[in-house]
Formats: sequence, structure tokens, C-alpha cells
Amino acid sequence: MLNLSFSFGRPLSQAAMRHGAEPSVAVLAVWPVALAGGFLPNLGYTGYLLVRNRTLDKMRTVYPDLFLSLLMGLLWIVAVLIYGLAANQLGRLGDSAGWAIYQITMVLTANVAGVLTGEWRGATQKSIGVFTLGIFTLVAAITIVANSTR
Repeated sequence: MLNLSFSFGRPLSQAAMRHGAEPSVAVLAVWPVALAGGFLPNLGYTGYLLVRNRTLDKMRTVYPDLFLSLLMGLLWIVAVLIYGLAANQLGRLGDSAGWAIYQITMVLTANVAGVLTGEWRGATQKSIGVFTLGIFTLVAAITIVANSTR
């Protein structure tokens, strides 16, 4: 749904431009509205579950979990902002091609992190072969999708 809000949020971008935003960054006006649509129900339901299950007291220990959660959220929102800016540069197919590239990049990043942290240590040769084939397939997909926007 996030990409749909981006795709159909052009009136918000146009309103931002009418109020003086540069066209290259006006697309960022969509994100506060789109993200609030997911944040508010998630916050409400999380609060409800914490109260219902009487687990609110488990939230006392915040370090390092709070720091890591904030870092993860910051990295994610920066990635979403970069996607929004880049999708505009991809032309007519920017929101669909850009979303595919964004999703593939997240998968590749997570897999690189898994390799660097030793997640694949001890895996069978067959598993590593399938993993490698998948990585090459995703890289090829990014290349094809990116070139399709020209």
C-alpha cells in the first residue's frame, strides 16, 4: 500500500510545489500522510496489546533495544525518502520500476548483512549455490528493470 500512496499521491506533490517546494523534492510531501496511515493503527494496536496482555512493564529495559530500533527506523525512512526521490528520476515507470528496485535492494542488503555476520557459515554447498544463483538473479532483475525505464 505504501507504493500505491506514492503513486496516487501526486496531488500532494503538486500542492507542495504550489507552496514553493522544488519539483525534485515535492514528492516527499506524500510520505507524512502515507506513513501516518500505517503508523497510527500500528501504534494503537501495539498499545492495546501491551495493556491487554499486561506486558507494558517489559518495556522498562530500553537499552540497547531502543537505540537499535531507532537506528533501524531511521535507516528505513531514509531508504523510503531516497526511493521517493529516485522514482521521480526514473520517468514514466518510476513508481513501479523504482518500487521493484527498492524491494530487491532491501533483499540484497539483508543477504549481504547475513553473509557478513556469518549467517551462512556452515551452509551446504547446494544451499550456497542456490543462494548465489538467487543473488545473481536479483542483480540481473535490477539491471533489467532499471533499463526498462529509458
